[in-house]
Amino acid sequence: DDLASRPGSLSEGLLHAGGFFMRSAAGGALADDLVSHYSGVSEDDTVERATREAAMLYCVAEGHLNEQEAEEALKAAEDALQLFRKQMDSSGIADALRVVISANRMRGQTAKAVDLARSELDAFKASGDR
Repeated sequence: DDLASRPGSLSEGLLHAGGFFMRSAAGGALADDLVSHYSGVSEDDTVERATREAAMLYCVAEGHLNEQEAEEALKAAEDALQLFRKQMDSSGIADALRVVISANRMRGQTAKAVDLARSELDAFKASGDR
């Protein structure tokens, strides 16, 4: 059973990040348009406060990325990533990582972005999380 083949898995998200990164390097869009999803999560009172905060930070990060504000995008995405990790939200982790990777690429740190994508994918595979 290949972890990457499981729909919605963190592995799938990280593999998507690698492909997304490569498309971004070719001049494509730099951020996934998941703002509508995370905006809804951030406003949902039935969702835990930390998850709502992480979702809001994700929206902020993607907005900065779309405005070519790499430093601000990176800060918000790293904060969202930290909260998603605490909540053990694998989709949120993968989505925030994509923004972190894209922000690093935008800052001209292509090698760091690729290394991050690879190391996160390796760590996920080693964890056996599905």
